[in-house]
Amino acid sequence: MRAAVPDWRSEADHYIAEGDLVVEHFHAYGRRTGELFGAPPDGKTLTLRGIHIFRIADDKIVERWGRLDDLGLQQQLAGG
Repeated sequence: MRAAVPDWRSEADHYIAEGDLVVEHFHAYGRRTGELFGAPPDGKTLTLRGIHIFRIADDKIVERWGRLDDLGLQQQLAGG
């Protein structure tokens, strides 16, 4: 990802906490200047949304689950 999108960065949109769980809803983005998953570079900005769920114990993250919007990324790479 970094080779194709060298300015890749992520920003949190929301945090929700309950008990020992914290949910982060985020988006990551950057301009594609290299080939990515077979798609040639086009200079357009890609945006990838996702969520992470963290379980906290003793002030440390002890588990993490996540899901990315893979379909949204594929659509952007296909030009749709």
